[in-house]
Formats: sequence, structure tokens, C-alpha cells
Amino acid sequence: MQGTPGRALTLADLEQRILANNPVDAKARAAVSAATARADQAGRYPNPQIGVTGDDISDNQVLRGGAYGAFVEQRVITGGKLHWARQVARQDQSLMEIERGTRRQELLNRVRSLYYQALGEQRLIEVEQKLSTLARDVIQVAQELKNIGQADEPDALESEVEAERLEIGLAQAHNAQQRTWAALAAALNDPALHIQPLAGDLEAIPRLDKEKAL
Repeated sequence: MQGTPGRALTLADLEQRILANNPVDAKARAAVSAATARADQAGRYPNPQIGVTGDDISDNQVLRGGAYGAFVEQRVITGGKLHWARQVARQDQSLMEIERGTRRQELLNRVRSLYYQALGEQRLIEVEQKLSTLARDVIQVAQELKNIGQADEPDALESEVEAERLEIGLAQAHNAQQRTWAALAAALNDPALHIQPLAGDLEAIPRLDKEKAL
């Protein structure tokens, strides 16, 4: 999946992609269509059978005679069986629609969770990069102070250790981001998905209505 050049991906983009690409929703949608067709067919009378009959009664190879005719056959269903068959089929259709809604919600929950996780990691990397840059500046200042006798060796070493710690934290943040995007690519059924900017505000995470969600 490639985003539009110059535009960061939004949660709505990812939701649209997962519903379009993930085979789980496609399978559930096909099951609903099949159940709908069965419900439509269940209340209909069987198709009539139409045919012809014939019986030769002469062995003469020149003059042949016989009895020929046609027939129409229609099976009659009584006792309201068609009505009940349609009711059963409609119940099956309703269950398939509920099943699709459940699978659809699971996909949306999955992509929303990964989106906010990736958004948080994106923000963390931005902060870690700024801190790492600041730590390198501190090392330079500490070294200059040491050169003019305004700082001791332990002070310079302490700034270097802190810079290394921040570098490790930045590397860990990048690794976590790669894992999240790999999971996102799997959920979207898009192996070509690569890490790219996400649009969103971590301070504006929507509040969930528990009863509505349930």
C-alpha cells in the first residue's frame, strides 16, 4: 500500500484498506450473499417439469406408428411448508449478517489498535531523536569545558553514557515501530506496506461507549 505523496495516512485510510483487502470480510460478505439467495429461493415453488413421451408400436421400417404426447408436472407443497422454509432461511441470513458484522468489527478494532500503537511509536521516535541530538550537543559542550578546565573527566563520561543510553532507546523504538508496521501490513493483507507518516493526535484518542461497543 502506498500513501498519497505528501499526505500522511489517517485512521480512516487504514480502516478503508482493511475492509477492502482483508479476506475475512470478503468471506463473510460472500456468506451473507449466499444466505440471501437461499432465503429468496426457499419460499418459491419448485420449477415445473415439462417433457414429451413417445412409444413406437410398429416394426415396419417404412410405415411406423405410435403414441406420442407431452406432460407437465408440478410438485404441490402444502401445510405452509414454503412459509416455514423461508422463515428458517431468513433466520440463517440474519445470523450470517450478524457474523459479518462481528468479523467487520474485529478487523476495525485490530487496525485501530495498531494505528494508535504506531502513532505512539512515531511520536516516541520523534522525542527520542531530539533527546539524542541534545545529548550529542551536551557531549561536545562537556568536552569543551573539560579542555578549558571547567569540567572533570567523570562529567564528560557521564554525558557520553547518557547519550549512548538514548541511542539504545532510539534503536529500540525503531525496532518496535517495525514490528507494529509488520503487523499492520499483515492485517491489511499488504506485504508492500512500508513505514510512513501517520496523521493523528495522541491527545485526542476517542472515548469508547462500553455499552455501544458491546
